[in-house]
Amino acid sequence: MTLSALAIRCFLIVGLAWTVGGCGDDSTSSQSSTSSEAVTKSISSASKSALQATKTVASKSSIKVAEAEPAPVPKKEEPPKKSVLPPETPEQVKAQCEGFLKASWKTLGPAFAKLQIPNPESFESTYLTNYDAKKFVKVCSLISQQDRACMVASKDPIASVHHCRIDSTKSGGKTLNWPPIPGESPRFKSTDRPKGEQSALRKKLSGTWFNKGAYRPETWTIDGAGKTNVVRKKSDGTLDKSRANDEFTLSFPKTFEGKRTYGSGSSQRLSFLMMDETTFYASGNLLYGVYDLKDGKNFVFKTQFDWGIVTGGVCTMVTKAGQVLDAECVLSGDIFTVTYQIPGKKRWRKDTLEPTKVVYPVVNNHALAPQLAKMGRFVKQP
Repeated sequence: MTLSALAIRCFLIVGLAWTVGGCGDDSTSSQSSTSSEAVTKSISSASKSALQATKTVASKSSIKVAEAEPAPVPKKEEPPKKSVLPPETPEQVKAQCEGFLKASWKTLGPAFAKLQIPNPESFESTYLTNYDAKKFVKVCSLISQQDRACMVASKDPIASVHHCRIDSTKSGGKTLNWPPIPGESPRFKSTDRPKGEQSALRKKLSGTWFNKGAYRPETWTIDGAGKTNVVRKKSDGTLDKSRANDEFTLSFPKTFEGKRTYGSGSSQRLSFLMMDETTFYASGNLLYGVYDLKDGKNFVFKTQFDWGIVTGGVCTMVTKAGQVLDAECVLSGDIFTVTYQIPGKKRWRKDTLEPTKVVYPVVNNHALAPQLAKMGRFVKQP
């Protein structure tokens, strides 16, 4: 039985006793009154204790309920929804890729001016329809709609390929290359070599020359008329059976170039520099060139596909795709170094920019393409 119920029961008993006592004499009434007061005080005290106990229980109960409340369950974050692009037809894709070419063509004016290529407007049709243009459209059609949308949003059409990280993994294993600038720059045109100089050069070359090379050693035996017999060996010293021997006639109609003519009448141009009586450099790859540094402040050079122009000591690069860029050119002793950053070009699968840097050995005030210096050095044999 709870304290509250006990208090109520006592109250009823006392009330009954008081009623019964009221019907008797005064003494009985007095005694009952005294007894009633005592009981009332007791009941009042019991009631207070019961009320206090009830409050305490209620308070403890409320605390327990508060402690038992479960922690709120965190809401799951939903991944951002990718924008859904409308479907497109192959014709629409091709038209968009052709549009990229038209946009890039409009940016080539500064490159034509820097290379001094005359009448650039006459090359528009060539740029938009030649083999390189068709290849661009074909590879462009292989990249995703999202990547093409990124290219559309780019402010610089040519740089968009790098800004949007379009590499061969996004284009079916093929590289998306812009067509090269059409036309020929007079600044990089080879000049004719005087007849007397050609004759003197052939006489200097008379003898046997050895080239260690990067892949296989070669020995050239040259007579005074330029007729050359070539013997190729493997790195172990045995004959290279696939191309053991070769014959051609050397001539030198252009400055920094040679020409070899075969018995069939076919010919091939060479990069060529006669360093002195005992050493020359030659390569069948014209990208591995020789560049006259002149006064060190006004000259031109190439980094394989890109053009370098130094005017009044200020260095500028024109990329194969037609971007005109500031560059740093440093000539120090027997080393010439050029450094430049193609916009947006980054290291493979990294978020850091990747500048282009080329170091040229300098021989007799001529910068040699690194590959020419490494693989094309011929030394005269005793």
